[in-house]
Amino acid sequence: MGDRNSYLDGTFCWVDLATTDSMAAKDFYSRLLGWRFEDVPVDRGGVYSKAFLGDKKVAALYQNDFDKNSIPCWQSYISVSDVDDICKKAGSLGGALLMPVMDVMQAGRMAVIKDPSGAHVSFWQPKDHFGSERVNDASCFCWNELLTRNLALAKDFYSKLLGWQYEEQVSPDPYTVILNHAKMNGGMMQMPQEMPVHVPPYWNVYFNVSHIDDVLEKLQKLGGKVCNSIMDLPVGRMAVVEDAQGACFALIELVSVDN
Repeated sequence: MGDRNSYLDGTFCWVDLATTDSMAAKDFYSRLLGWRFEDVPVDRGGVYSKAFLGDKKVAALYQNDFDKNSIPCWQSYISVSDVDDICKKAGSLGGALLMPVMDVMQAGRMAVIKDPSGAHVSFWQPKDHFGSERVNDASCFCWNELLTRNLALAKDFYSKLLGWQYEEQVSPDPYTVILNHAKMNGGMMQMPQEMPVHVPPYWNVYFNVSHIDDVLEKLQKLGGKVCNSIMDLPVGRMAVVEDAQGACFALIELVSVDN
Protein backbone atom coordinates (compact mmCIF):
# COMPACT_ATOMS: atom_id res chain seq x y z
CA MET A 1 0.00 0.00 0.00
CA GLY A 2 1.09 3.57 -0.66
CA ASP A 3 1.01 4.82 2.93
CA ARG A 4 3.12 7.88 3.67
CA ASN A 5 4.25 9.70 6.81
CA SER A 6 6.60 12.27 5.21
CA TYR A 7 7.82 13.59 1.86
CA LEU A 8 11.26 14.52 0.61
CA ASP A 9 11.80 18.11 -0.50
CA GLY A 10 10.66 18.59 -4.08
CA THR A 11 8.06 15.80 -3.94
CA PHE A 12 4.39 16.27 -4.76
CA CYS A 13 2.68 15.80 -1.42
CA TRP A 14 -0.93 17.01 -1.61
CA VAL A 15 -3.77 17.94 -3.94
CA ASP A 16 -6.89 19.96 -3.31
CA LEU A 17 -9.84 21.23 -5.31
CA ALA A 18 -11.01 24.83 -5.46
CA THR A 19 -14.63 24.58 -6.54
CA THR A 20 -17.76 26.66 -7.00
CA ASP A 21 -20.06 24.25 -5.13
CA SER A 22 -18.35 22.36 -2.32
CA MET A 23 -21.46 20.45 -1.23
CA ALA A 24 -22.07 19.12 -4.74
CA ALA A 25 -18.36 18.35 -5.19
CA LYS A 26 -18.24 16.36 -1.97
CA ASP A 27 -21.20 14.30 -3.11
CA PHE A 28 -19.62 13.76 -6.54
CA TYR A 29 -16.25 12.52 -5.27
CA SER A 30 -17.68 10.47 -2.43
CA ARG A 31 -19.78 8.57 -4.97
CA LEU A 32 -17.05 8.38 -7.61
CA LEU A 33 -14.00 7.51 -5.49
CA GLY A 34 -15.48 6.38 -2.19
CA TRP A 35 -14.13 9.29 -0.18
CA ARG A 36 -15.64 10.54 3.06
CA PHE A 37 -15.21 14.14 4.15
CA GLU A 38 -14.50 15.97 7.39
CA ASP A 39 -15.04 19.74 7.44
CA VAL A 40 -12.41 21.84 9.24
CA PRO A 41 -13.14 25.54 9.96
CA VAL A 42 -10.47 27.88 8.63
CA ASP A 43 -9.26 31.27 9.88
CA ARG A 44 -10.53 33.25 6.90
CA GLY A 45 -14.03 31.80 7.13
CA GLY A 46 -15.69 28.80 5.56
CA VAL A 47 -14.41 25.25 5.85
CA TYR A 48 -11.69 23.08 4.36
CA SER A 49 -13.13 19.65 3.59
CA LYS A 50 -10.54 16.90 4.00
CA ALA A 51 -11.13 13.71 2.02
CA PHE A 52 -10.43 10.36 3.66
CA LEU A 53 -10.08 6.88 2.24
CA GLY A 54 -10.61 4.69 5.26
CA ASP A 55 -8.72 6.49 8.02
CA LYS A 56 -6.13 8.08 5.70
CA LYS A 57 -6.23 11.67 4.42
CA VAL A 58 -5.88 11.65 0.65
CA ALA A 59 -7.02 15.07 -0.66
CA ALA A 60 -9.27 18.04 0.13
CA LEU A 61 -11.65 20.54 -1.40
CA TYR A 62 -13.05 23.95 -0.56
CA GLN A 63 -15.42 26.50 -1.98
CA ASN A 64 -13.55 29.31 -3.70
CA ASP A 65 -15.55 32.40 -2.76
CA PHE A 66 -12.49 34.64 -2.92
CA ASP A 67 -12.09 34.80 -6.70
CA LYS A 68 -15.46 35.04 -8.44
CA ASN A 69 -13.83 34.79 -11.87
CA SER A 70 -11.95 31.57 -11.21
CA ILE A 71 -12.97 28.23 -12.66
CA PRO A 72 -12.93 25.04 -10.56
CA CYS A 73 -9.52 23.40 -10.61
CA TRP A 74 -7.37 20.80 -8.90
CA GLN A 75 -4.16 22.17 -7.36
CA SER A 76 -0.84 20.40 -6.82
CA TYR A 77 1.41 20.99 -3.79
CA ILE A 78 5.16 20.37 -3.59
CA SER A 79 6.78 19.72 -0.22
CA VAL A 80 9.65 22.07 0.74
CA SER A 81 11.54 22.68 3.96
CA ASP A 82 11.60 26.48 3.59
CA VAL A 83 8.76 28.00 1.57
CA ASP A 84 10.04 31.57 2.01
CA ASP A 85 13.40 30.65 0.51
CA ILE A 86 11.79 28.74 -2.36
CA CYS A 87 9.57 31.70 -3.26
CA LYS A 88 12.54 34.09 -3.31
CA LYS A 89 14.45 31.67 -5.50
CA ALA A 90 11.44 31.19 -7.79
CA GLY A 91 11.24 34.97 -8.27
CA SER A 92 14.91 35.15 -9.21
CA LEU A 93 14.31 32.44 -11.82
CA GLY A 94 11.40 34.20 -13.50
CA GLY A 95 8.48 32.87 -11.45
CA ALA A 96 5.75 35.14 -10.08
CA LEU A 97 4.31 35.01 -6.56
CA LEU A 98 0.51 34.71 -6.83
CA MET A 99 -0.28 34.17 -3.16
CA PRO A 100 2.18 35.39 -0.52
CA VAL A 101 3.58 32.96 2.00
CA MET A 102 1.02 32.36 4.72
CA ASP A 103 0.60 30.21 7.81
CA VAL A 104 -2.28 27.74 7.59
CA MET A 105 -3.04 27.58 11.30
CA GLN A 106 -0.77 24.85 12.75
CA ALA A 107 -0.90 22.72 9.59
CA GLY A 108 1.99 24.38 7.74
CA ARG A 109 3.06 27.29 5.56
CA MET A 110 2.22 27.69 1.91
CA ALA A 111 2.45 29.90 -1.15
CA VAL A 112 1.31 29.79 -4.77
CA ILE A 113 3.48 30.79 -7.71
CA LYS A 114 3.17 30.99 -11.48
CA ASP A 115 6.13 29.40 -13.22
CA PRO A 116 7.72 31.15 -16.23
CA SER A 117 5.69 28.97 -18.63
CA GLY A 118 2.44 30.18 -17.02
CA ALA A 119 1.38 27.24 -14.83
CA HIS A 120 0.32 27.65 -11.20
CA VAL A 121 1.78 25.41 -8.50
CA SER A 122 1.71 25.48 -4.69
CA PHE A 123 4.51 24.93 -2.20
CA TRP A 124 3.92 23.39 1.21
CA GLN A 125 6.18 23.61 4.27
CA PRO A 126 4.77 20.99 6.65
CA LYS A 127 4.06 21.38 10.34
CA ASP A 128 1.19 19.26 11.69
CA HIS A 129 0.07 18.32 8.17
CA PHE A 130 2.76 16.74 5.96
CA GLY A 131 0.47 15.86 3.04
CA SER A 132 -1.47 12.89 1.77
CA GLU A 133 -1.28 9.85 4.04
CA ARG A 134 -1.88 7.48 1.15
CA VAL A 135 -0.92 7.74 -2.53
CA ASN A 136 -0.82 5.61 -5.70
CA ASP A 137 -3.49 3.15 -4.52
CA ALA A 138 -6.99 3.07 -6.03
CA SER A 139 -8.90 6.31 -5.33
CA CYS A 140 -5.67 8.14 -4.43
CA PHE A 141 -3.67 10.64 -6.44
CA CYS A 142 -0.80 8.95 -8.21
CA TRP A 143 0.71 11.43 -10.69
CA ASN A 144 1.09 15.17 -11.34
CA GLU A 145 1.65 16.31 -14.91
CA LEU A 146 2.54 19.67 -16.37
CA LEU A 147 1.05 20.58 -19.74
CA THR A 148 2.90 23.59 -21.08
CA ARG A 149 3.53 25.50 -24.29
CA ASN A 150 7.20 26.00 -23.39
CA LEU A 151 8.56 22.70 -22.15
CA ALA A 152 12.23 23.74 -22.29
CA LEU A 153 11.57 26.83 -20.16
CA ALA A 154 9.59 24.86 -17.57
CA LYS A 155 12.21 22.12 -17.31
CA ASP A 156 14.99 24.65 -16.77
CA PHE A 157 12.98 26.51 -14.10
CA TYR A 158 12.10 23.48 -11.98
CA SER A 159 15.53 21.87 -12.27
CA LYS A 160 17.19 25.04 -10.96
CA LEU A 161 14.50 25.63 -8.32
CA LEU A 162 14.06 22.10 -6.94
CA GLY A 163 16.94 20.10 -8.32
CA TRP A 164 14.66 17.95 -10.48
CA GLN A 165 16.22 15.77 -13.14
CA TYR A 166 14.48 14.36 -16.18
CA GLU A 167 14.17 11.17 -18.15
CA GLU A 168 13.02 11.60 -21.73
CA GLN A 169 10.67 9.07 -23.32
CA VAL A 170 9.83 8.99 -27.03
CA SER A 171 7.15 6.28 -27.23
CA PRO A 172 4.26 6.39 -27.82
CA ASP A 173 4.74 10.20 -27.79
CA PRO A 174 7.51 12.49 -26.49
CA TYR A 175 7.20 12.73 -22.71
CA THR A 176 9.38 14.02 -19.86
CA VAL A 177 9.42 12.06 -16.60
CA ILE A 178 10.40 14.09 -13.53
CA LEU A 179 12.97 12.52 -11.20
CA ASN A 180 13.31 13.81 -7.64
CA HIS A 181 15.96 12.17 -5.49
CA ALA A 182 16.18 9.55 -8.27
CA LYS A 183 12.50 8.62 -7.90
CA MET A 184 9.69 9.30 -10.38
CA ASN A 185 7.80 12.41 -9.31
CA GLY A 186 5.42 13.28 -12.14
CA GLY A 187 5.77 14.30 -15.74
CA MET A 188 5.79 17.13 -18.25
CA MET A 189 4.66 17.39 -21.83
CA GLN A 190 4.22 19.94 -24.57
CA MET A 191 0.59 20.96 -24.94
CA PRO A 192 -0.98 19.35 -28.04
CA GLN A 193 -1.45 21.76 -30.94
CA GLU A 194 -5.19 21.08 -30.89
CA MET A 195 -5.46 22.43 -27.34
CA PRO A 196 -7.56 25.63 -27.44
CA VAL A 197 -5.44 28.76 -27.09
CA HIS A 198 -7.52 30.00 -24.14
CA VAL A 199 -6.47 27.00 -22.03
CA PRO A 200 -3.48 28.08 -19.90
CA PRO A 201 -0.58 25.80 -18.97
CA TYR A 202 -1.52 23.74 -15.91
CA TRP A 203 -0.57 20.90 -13.60
CA ASN A 204 -3.03 18.03 -14.06
CA VAL A 205 -3.77 15.56 -11.24
CA TYR A 206 -4.16 11.83 -11.87
CA PHE A 207 -6.21 9.49 -9.65
CA ASN A 208 -5.72 5.74 -9.82
CA VAL A 209 -8.84 3.59 -10.25
CA SER A 210 -9.31 -0.18 -10.37
CA HIS A 211 -11.75 -0.40 -13.30
CA ILE A 212 -11.65 2.72 -15.46
CA ASP A 213 -14.55 1.73 -17.74
CA ASP A 214 -16.90 1.40 -14.77
CA VAL A 215 -15.64 4.61 -13.17
CA LEU A 216 -16.11 6.60 -16.39
CA GLU A 217 -19.66 5.33 -16.69
CA LYS A 218 -20.34 6.34 -13.09
CA LEU A 219 -18.71 9.74 -13.62
CA GLN A 220 -21.07 10.57 -16.48
CA LYS A 221 -24.11 9.49 -14.46
CA LEU A 222 -22.96 11.89 -11.72
CA GLY A 223 -22.85 14.82 -14.18
CA GLY A 224 -19.17 14.65 -15.11
CA LYS A 225 -17.72 14.74 -18.61
CA VAL A 226 -15.26 12.44 -20.38
CA CYS A 227 -13.00 14.69 -22.44
CA ASN A 228 -11.29 11.99 -24.50
CA SER A 229 -11.66 8.29 -25.15
CA ILE A 230 -9.56 5.93 -23.06
CA MET A 231 -5.91 5.94 -24.08
CA ASP A 232 -3.78 2.84 -23.73
CA LEU A 233 -0.37 3.71 -22.32
CA PRO A 234 2.57 1.53 -21.29
CA VAL A 235 1.66 2.19 -17.62
CA GLY A 236 -2.10 1.71 -17.93
CA ARG A 237 -5.35 3.03 -19.39
CA MET A 238 -6.22 6.68 -18.83
CA ALA A 239 -8.75 9.37 -19.69
CA VAL A 240 -9.00 13.11 -19.04
CA VAL A 241 -12.31 14.07 -17.43
CA GLU A 242 -14.18 16.91 -15.78
CA ASP A 243 -16.28 16.80 -12.62
CA ALA A 244 -19.81 18.17 -12.48
CA GLN A 245 -18.54 21.71 -11.80
CA GLY A 246 -15.99 21.61 -14.63
CA ALA A 247 -12.73 20.85 -12.81
CA CYS A 248 -10.34 18.90 -15.02
CA PHE A 249 -8.42 15.83 -13.80
CA ALA A 250 -7.29 12.45 -15.09
CA LEU A 251 -8.25 8.89 -14.21
CA ILE A 252 -5.88 6.01 -14.81
CA GLU A 253 -6.10 2.27 -14.33
CA LEU A 254 -2.47 1.45 -13.65
CA VAL A 255 -0.92 -1.77 -14.88
CA SER A 256 1.29 -1.84 -11.80
CA VAL A 257 2.26 0.62 -9.11
CA ASP A 258 5.69 1.13 -7.55
CA ASN A 259 4.69 2.55 -4.18
